Amino acid sequence: MMMVRGLAAANEGLDMRTRNSLPFVLAVVPLLLLVESAQAHFHPGTGQFISRDPYFERGGMNLYAYVENHVTYRTDPLGLKTYVIEGTNAGPGNPLGPCNPQHFGEDDPEGVFVQPGPDDDWGYGNASAGVVFGHGLSERVANTVSQICSDMCSKSPPEQINIVGWSRGAVGALMVVDYLEKHGCCCQTTTVREFTGPVTITSTGPSGPSAEREVCCDRRYPTINFLGLYDPVDMTPRAHPESIPPSVQNCALAIGDQQRNWTSWCTYFGASPRRRETLFPLAKCEPANWDKTKFRRQYFDATHGDIGTGRPADDWMRKCARQAGVNIPEYGPQHVPRPPAGCSGCGAP
Repeated sequence: MMMVRGLAAANEGLDMRTRNSLPFVLAVVPLLLLVESAQAHFHPGTGQFISRDPYFERGGMNLYAYVENHVTYRTDPLGLKTYVIEGTNAGPGNPLGPCNPQHFGEDDPEGVFVQPGPDDDWGYGNASAGVVFGHGLSERVANTVSQICSDMCSKSPPEQINIVGWSRGAVGALMVVDYLEKHGCCCQTTTVREFTGPVTITSTGPSGPSAEREVCCDRRYPTINFLGLYDPVDMTPRAHPESIPPSVQNCALAIGDQQRNWTSWCTYFGASPRRRETLFPLAKCEPANWDKTKFRRQYFDATHGDIGTGRPADDWMRKCARQAGVNIPEYGPQHVPRPPAGCSGCGAP
């Protein structure tokens, strides 16, 4: 919106007032019913600038510069934030590093929240409950829900969000949307007093034993614009819902065609055999309401690790996300090639 941006490039060392040699160049902003004069906004109705120091004569920021550079401007301005739950041992700082879901935030890191997946919580290597049994997944689900609700409650009104997960993280994503469907986000509470025993009517009103409790007076239910599931594995019995709730508008499910790679083979023998196994059973998930949820399911001739790192599944998921309105780019030169699936990365369940 700065009309003399080119002048500043040639006079970078000068102050704003000196650089802005055309302070009275005007442009109309019809949507806002404002007139733009260089970097400042002028309100015709009042005959005044809506910033106290429009040309930085006293060194301050005008309204546009203040809004453009304010930290909250970078916090999901459209309300379409993406929340990522990684798979076992995957995520920033984890042994396998980031996998396909986290690449949703390559071009917009400020608009993506990444929750690392279950890992070696107990310190026993691949024999730990975190790696084998998914210990810690419920805590990671709770942490993701807490972040979503914190973001939602800071907005008014609440907006749509996107959720993506891989492996156990995909099961965690299902758990998140199921919780939000049932409980929503409580953004404000109030204290009420309730009678806990016999009530006597007196001249001053009802009387009797009572107690105070907190109740929610502002509960918000987010709409899930896009739910992306990379090969969810049913390794947390009875933890995930059996259907996708109606609050999910678009869902894409990438499946590794039941050909699983066994992590222990990868660890001890340096090979990831492609064979049909039941070690990582697929979590069953279909829409609870097919009229409200647009559902896509695609099978790939791939291992579980291929779905987590391979380009075919990720490229398909990106296309589904873009069709749902998610701002995610196609593959290009800016994307660093990833290692092949299996032992080299993202081979765990």
